[in-house]
Amino acid sequence: PAPRRPAAAAAASAPASAGPDVTGGIWRKVRESLLLAGAGVRVALVNGNRPERILEAASAARTGGAFTGTLFTGTGPASKRELGL
Repeated sequence: PAPRRPAAAAAASAPASAGPDVTGGIWRKVRESLLLAGAGVRVALVNGNRPERILEAASAARTGGAFTGTLFTGTGPASKRELGL
């Protein structure tokens, strides 16, 4: 497997979006997910255009099973400064 970078470093070094995005883009979602995970909240990012993946993630949250997406879990708080906020 590829070596893992600290999540805060990955989010802080993220490239800017190529075009306008009213939702804040994936990097905003990553930064906010890291902040929540740092507070002890488990955060799952899934493709909402694939409804079965939302159901799969909800089921996995209840059962501890696998899902297609990204799960953020915290081991300690990430500061807004570390995340470039």
